[in-house]
Formats: sequence, C-alpha cells, structure tokens
Amino acid sequence: MKGLFTPSLSRRVVLALLVAFMLVWVVLVAIDMLAFKTAVARQQVLRPAAETLLETLAGADAGGVALIVRSSEVQFNRSRQHAGLDGVGDLLFRVESPDGRLAYASAALVSLPIRSVAPEGGPVTVGGVVHDSIVVDSPAWRLWLLEPEVGTPTLLRWLSVEVFVPLLVAFPLVALPAWLAVRRGLAPLRALAARIAARAPFDVSPLGETPRHAELRPLVEAFETQLARTRDGIARERAFVQDAAHELRTPLAVVCAQAHRVARASTEADRDESRAALERAADRASHLVHQLLTLARLEAGTARATTPVDLVEAARQVLIALAPRAETAGIEVSLRSPERLVVPADAGAVNSILENLVRNALAYCPAGSEVEVVLEGGEAEPSVSVRDDGPGIPRADVPRLFERFERGAGVASAGTGLGLAIVREAARRLGGDVAAGPGLAGRGVGFTVRGRPPAP
Repeated sequence: MKGLFTPSLSRRVVLALLVAFMLVWVVLVAIDMLAFKTAVARQQVLRPAAETLLETLAGADAGGVALIVRSSEVQFNRSRQHAGLDGVGDLLFRVESPDGRLAYASAALVSLPIRSVAPEGGPVTVGGVVHDSIVVDSPAWRLWLLEPEVGTPTLLRWLSVEVFVPLLVAFPLVALPAWLAVRRGLAPLRALAARIAARAPFDVSPLGETPRHAELRPLVEAFETQLARTRDGIARERAFVQDAAHELRTPLAVVCAQAHRVARASTEADRDESRAALERAADRASHLVHQLLTLARLEAGTARATTPVDLVEAARQVLIALAPRAETAGIEVSLRSPERLVVPADAGAVNSILENLVRNALAYCPAGSEVEVVLEGGEAEPSVSVRDDGPGIPRADVPRLFERFERGAGVASAGTGLGLAIVREAARRLGGDVAAGPGLAGRGVGFTVRGRPPAP
C-alpha cells in the first residue's frame, strides 16, 4: 500500500492523461449541449421535418391527411424510442384546415385550443409538460408539430454517455503506449543510478561517460561537477592537515626542549629563562591551534547565527584587547569611524577580520610605526580597512598573500602565516572580499574588506 502512494513519473503521466481525457470529455459535452440548444432555438430539426410532412399532404383530403399524419407520428416516435434515450417524450401532431376544421390530432391535443394557445408556435404546456411547437402553413392545411422540451439534467446525461463511451475506449489505447514510453525512457536513468550505486564508498573519480540521451546530460554534468568539488575539497583538507602538522612540529618541539631545560636547570636564572621560553612556545602553539580551528570553521562554511553587529564597538574591543601588544611594540594604533555602524553579520567572522588584520600590522611593523583602522560605508556596503606605514610587502609576494602559511620572503617576525587566509575566508562568509592596497603616507600596506553582509 505504501508503494501505491510513492511518487512515480509513470503514474503521473497516466494521471495526467486521465485528467486530460476528463477535460476533453467536459469540453465535448459542453460543445454538444451548446449545439443542441442552438438547434432547438433555431428550429433546425423540427421545422424541416414539419415542412416535409406538410408537402406530403398536398392534394390529400381529410381522410388521407389523417392517415398520413398518423403513420408519420408512429414512425417518428418509434424512431425516438429506439434511439435508447431514456426520458424522451413523444412528438405530438395536429392538422387543421385554414377555416379551423380538424383533420387529425394526437390524443393529447384533441381538446387543446391550440389556435389560441400557440397560434404561431412557441412553448405549449400539454399534460403538465412544456413542448416546443412549430407551425407551418400551406394553402390547404395548417400543421402543428410539438416536441417535449429536454431538461438540462436529462440532456447532460444523454450527452455524457454518448461522449464518454468512445473516450473510455480510447483512454487505454493512449495511456498504455505513454506508460510504456515513460518506463522505457527511464531505463537509462535507472542504469545510470545502478552504476553510481556500484561505486566504492570513497570513490570520487570522474564517471567518465557522456550519455546518449540529452535529458541525462545535465544530471551527469552536475554529478561530475560535484565530484570535482569533492576531490578539490579532499585535496585541500589533505594539504591543510599536512601543513598544520608541519607548522605544529616546531612549537611543540620547542615546548619539549624548554620543558627539559626547566627540569634540568641548575640555577634559578636558567630556570626562569627556560620557563619564559616555554611559555612563549606554548602561547605560539596555542595561537596556531586557534588559528587552524578558526580557518577550518570558515572554510567548512559552518552556519553561524547572523545578528546585528556594531562594527565600531567590535573594533574598539579588539583594539582594547591588543593595546598591551601595541604598547610593548611601540606602535600607535588609531580608529577612524562613525559613532555607530550596525550591520547584520556573523559576529565571529567580523572579530576574525579585525583581530587578524590588526595583529598582522602589529607583528610586521617596527617600533614607531602607526596603524590606522578605518570603518566606512553603511549597512548596504560596509568597509573595514587596516593601514600601516611599516615596511610594506614586496610586489612579488602580493599574489600569495592570502594563501595558508604564506609569510613572505625575508620576514623575521614570528607568526603562523594564517592571519590573511582567515581574513579572506571570513570576508567570503560576509558576502564580500578582501584586497591589498596602499598604506599610510605612501608607505606600508593596507587591507580593505568590502561587501554586502548576509541578510538576517
């Protein structure tokens, strides 16, 4: 029973054909009903029959007229009854001479004063049933021909059965080939699904095939694209793990070495020196792990809540946290911004951008340098810039600035080489990008993040 309600293209085609046949049925019934009512209104059937009958009465006397009309009445009504239409009534006839002498009348019309009730035809009630009447004249006779009106329910029943029977015969003749065509047409798709299901769990190699059927090509192309993205992602993850292992090796080795020195120090001075080196190595390792986790989260695209973030307040908090580092390095840090700049954004991504750009500037600028943080734009297109007047970046290093573990040639300052990579990923998270530009007073370097933040 569950499979009966499972979505199926074959079943959908058959149902669509069934609906189409029902609509055709309704339309054909409506057309036939309109044609019938039009024919009745224009007397397209009764009048020619009455005129033909009247022509046969030319030259006949009253007895001949009665005989001819009685025979015609029997013939017409027998034909109507044999038509198989339930509820059809009999035709009624009445023939008079121009002076009003009755030659023949159906039993129901013998006592009806038809000259006064329907002198020129029209609706006539006979025995409680409304009839349409036709009046035709010749020099010798006047003929009334009456037909019971057919009610709309009866007419609908007649026409529905008349149209439904051929459609009922035609439906399986159309539905079966369509169903078979769909079944056979989906066979290549089922074969493709079977080939994909037979692949090894971690096989992300290309399918390496081009389907003959045009309808399958977009599906295969999309699957190949997804496989390529998966291969690229796996390659990045492997490179990331290898780089992370390589970068962590040095601080961990320093931690181990300094721990041995602390344990074996013979004097308090040696112990203090080793302890300080151990703390610096541990701090560097901790910072590297933090940067690695941050970058992994950003590259993975892990969803984070979007909330209203005041960029000015976020920048102030970052500068307050890094103020001791700036003071130790002898670097002046300033903030140029409006009073408030609130945008809907990922607060973690915003903090990563500000913290890493300012940390980078403090790490690579010598004492006496100046670092300026600039917040501009509005909610539609905010901008965050960090500029300095330090040594700047060689032109040859610019294309690789935002790569992981890229620290540039000849850099003496300690660092992880992940800061700008994190900034790039965080900028992408906010729907923007980051670019390197000029620094302050024609020296140093500046980094600007622009873009529309995601809607909340």
